[in-house]
Amino acid sequence: MLHSIHSQVVRHMHLGTPSRSPMHLTLFVPDLLWPDHEHPQAFDFDQAPALARLLSLADLSITPYGASDSWESVLAHCFGFHDTQPPLGALRLLGQTATADVTQAYGRTLLCADPVNLDFIQQSLVLSPINAATLSREAVDALIKSLNDEFAGEGSFFSSDTLSQWYFAPLDTASHLPNLAACSRLLGRRIDADESRQVLGREGLHWLNRIQMCLNSHPVNDDRDRHGLPVINSIWPWGMGTLNSTGLNERPEFELAIGDNDLLRGLCIASNTPHADSAAPGTSCLLLDTRLANAIAQDDLDAWHVAINALVLTQIEPAMAQLQKGTLSSLTLIAPDAHGTYRWRLQADHKGLRPSWLQRLLGNTRQKPDLKHLIATWSR
Repeated sequence: MLHSIHSQVVRHMHLGTPSRSPMHLTLFVPDLLWPDHEHPQAFDFDQAPALARLLSLADLSITPYGASDSWESVLAHCFGFHDTQPPLGALRLLGQTATADVTQAYGRTLLCADPVNLDFIQQSLVLSPINAATLSREAVDALIKSLNDEFAGEGSFFSSDTLSQWYFAPLDTASHLPNLAACSRLLGRRIDADESRQVLGREGLHWLNRIQMCLNSHPVNDDRDRHGLPVINSIWPWGMGTLNSTGLNERPEFELAIGDNDLLRGLCIASNTPHADSAAPGTSCLLLDTRLANAIAQDDLDAWHVAINALVLTQIEPAMAQLQKGTLSSLTLIAPDAHGTYRWRLQADHKGLRPSWLQRLLGNTRQKPDLKHLIATWSR
């Protein structure tokens, strides 16, 4: 999907008219590192030395998460949405490619209410997404009708054209609805059940219990169970807020955003930022790559290895070469995980990019860092 983006950027910079303004590249990569650092294969991938070189040279800052933060909220901040809880639900709806009337995302409070399967393992909850390919429009409509019957007079549930993305629009904007971290922060990880209850509070728990009672033994779920599919026994509420059409006072530092993602498209529409799914001209840009996060959500280390190797080969190594040549002014790597956000920034004038003539003569350009050891130093 993003395989040839950077090569196209580089070709344009060589063949086109040289830009007078500095060229910046921002790579936004949720779950850059495998979460279990003690796993014997967590750092056993071909491009680990090349990734370690970037991370060792760049300046690092680490920002811990708040209770409802996720990579989605961090991405919104990059576009100038600096609210503690940006309207991620409305922004995602705005970016739905098949939505006929984008104005429905503006001016009303919206909450993402994505269908999920919740299971218990001892004192932990396991949150599993519902694959859109296992859903039909008829099944989704039947489930949502039951929810709307239960919540008549309080608001309405509806789904987007992506059947696994649901929303709730409350009639009373002052109602105390649960607003948790996005599913992406929790998928593939155990959730402390007691902590979740505390975050939800009494009213939030009551609201979710009503939904779970409504979905329990629903004919659609009975049919899913007969076919060996995970039942939809809850929804996950996140991203609540109201999107106004007045525009943002602050412009993003990039001139183009690249990535096939509904929230990214919505952010581009709301901020008047040009967007491309998989190609870019030679300009300062942000690239979103969620393949590593998707692999972690599925607990698929092999897929994660494929994704991290592709990222380094097609994005990071070409960017490092352009930094060394001075064609690229800076590279920023933003990598949120389940606990916080890592940011690395590397400027083209960093001395470590260009070994001295004596270092080249002696063949000792720089001691190659070990990725596992490097990461271990961050927590000291």
